[in-house]
Amino acid sequence: QEVLIREYRSDSTVVLVIDEAQNMPVKTLEQLRLLSNLETSTDKLIQIVLIGQPELHTVLDHPTLKSFQQRIALRATIKPLNQKESQAYVEHRVALASATGMPVFTQGAMKLIVGEAHGIPRRLNILCDNALITGYGRQRNPVSISEVREILADMNASRSSYLMKWAVGVAAAILLAIGIFLLSPNFLSENVVSHVGPVEDQGRNETST
Repeated sequence: QEVLIREYRSDSTVVLVIDEAQNMPVKTLEQLRLLSNLETSTDKLIQIVLIGQPELHTVLDHPTLKSFQQRIALRATIKPLNQKESQAYVEHRVALASATGMPVFTQGAMKLIVGEAHGIPRRLNILCDNALITGYGRQRNPVSISEVREILADMNASRSSYLMKWAVGVAAAILLAIGIFLLSPNFLSENVVSHVGPVEDQGRNETST
């Protein structure tokens, strides 16, 4: 509080920005509410900005956070980029990194990347990075649609390969468990007795607990 008051007197604004806020426990969010109570008679001493995935809405709607919800002055949802915005996003990042200013993707490659990313900036970054690496290895400038198709096939194959390995692993574990059970002494002895015939002492009754 002393630090916030000092910053306030120097005409500064303290802002706390929390990324991936959907992962914060409810108790921690409740502590943020207490932190937001630090204020003067006219102004808040700290501004809090929560940034997170769509799951953040569910977290904030928790019944114990009603008081916290009342302190939220503004809510905004950033929707996925459309095709025009996605292309502008890629072109802007390329322009910042490129020394020549020449396009690094053909029109077909760009269209395919934008279509496969579905407006998610993080996926745009991943697809572009992989396409640029593949294009560099093939000495393609600009990167063509064939390189983009190749990395998409590799990504889909990796996902399918992972699922196949997981399924094979589960099947192997089940077969191993069955094999151990069939070879266990108890199983073998029970089957030997049932095939050899009844035990000789049939008149004795045994009670097990």
